[in-house]
Amino acid sequence: MLVVLCLGFCLVLFAVGTESSVLFVACVLGGLLFYSAVTPWLGMAGTSMRRVVSKECLSPCETTEVQGEWRRHSRWPLPWLELVDCWVHQGTGEMRQIRRLLFPWFRSRVVFTYPLQGLPRGIYRLEKMEAAAGDWFGLMQRRRSFRAEQWLTVYPSPFAAPHSLYSSSGENEALTVKGYRSEEDWTPQLRGYVDGDSYNRIHWKATAKSGELKVRELAESRSEVLELCIDPSNGLEGDSFEWRVSLAAGISFQQWPRCSRIRMVCGQASLQLEPAAADWSQAARWLAALQPSYSGWEDQWLQSICASSPPGHFIYICSTVDELLVRRLKLVRLNRGRTVTLIYAEEPGRTLLNIPWLDGLQAAGIRVLRTQKQRHREEVGTYVPRTGSTTATDRTTADPTTGDPTTGDRTTTGTSFGA
Repeated sequence: MLVVLCLGFCLVLFAVGTESSVLFVACVLGGLLFYSAVTPWLGMAGTSMRRVVSKECLSPCETTEVQGEWRRHSRWPLPWLELVDCWVHQGTGEMRQIRRLLFPWFRSRVVFTYPLQGLPRGIYRLEKMEAAAGDWFGLMQRRRSFRAEQWLTVYPSPFAAPHSLYSSSGENEALTVKGYRSEEDWTPQLRGYVDGDSYNRIHWKATAKSGELKVRELAESRSEVLELCIDPSNGLEGDSFEWRVSLAAGISFQQWPRCSRIRMVCGQASLQLEPAAADWSQAARWLAALQPSYSGWEDQWLQSICASSPPGHFIYICSTVDELLVRRLKLVRLNRGRTVTLIYAEEPGRTLLNIPWLDGLQAAGIRVLRTQKQRHREEVGTYVPRTGSTTATDRTTADPTTGDPTTGDRTTTGTSFGA
């Protein structure tokens, strides 16, 4: 538009016979075109970009700050600069672009920040960084791209499992250490009571003195083997799979201090960890990378579970139940050293009541628990991952002779699970 207007003005001046004015306008127009062509190339000489993420692991409701830095070697004035960051979800390929318009002029270094929030569960990669600059009028532009090895992990939000999962019911005992313990089996460490702790671990004398429930720690508290299987299908609702992953995250987090081995299976993906030698963040990263799948996993899963000999607790989380699944669960239950629990994550419009195979599951010794998504979303808080140990308890040291709690600072270490 500017060039057309200038050419039209020159033609008007030439028509009225003012050749000197035409020459002046032509010189001005040529200077502007030269400036437009030179500015992007000289101003972008020696350009480099860098990004730093404040938190590389976060939960879906958290916000992380990304600090960007743009540098160049040239001192040529840049009237405007547009920076674009492209974050790509590794599972779905969904891209999120962040754009910033800056006015560096004579500056050779520009620092800026922008927040990343509301990201769905998954692993994200900073695919590329772009910088575009030009002259005042936008006649000429130059764009440069940079690759970056920056990753961001969004953990699933752990939802609490049904409380009955951690209580005794006939043959299906709780996921806690059972049986009578002598005084030599207990450590002098006391901590606050959490859901799932057995009542026989409560230290009543310390509870009466402190005014809150205190439980004793076993000398070797990791004794259970937990096998957790997640139905990989997406179901009727678009977020039903996300809900099951969140339930698995909540169960594995709550049972992490009590288990000697945890194995999680979702379709063809599997993970096996020993909590004594690993951190829960490893399980959280594995859960963050899960994606729905639809075929080719059932037979491998069945053979793998049935071949595992160590007794323990097996939990299957699903939103649909059919006769084929019932037969598989009965085969898993054939190992009498293993307890089996089916957690049915109900979807709207579907219910597990009055189905023909429900009684068969219960008769085979398989516990069936139902959950409602809306209730868990309202009652369960957010897990904030931190580095350190995997348990979050207020520990108090007890006197070895009397068993009374000693005075001192109460410290909380590691991760927390807020409700």
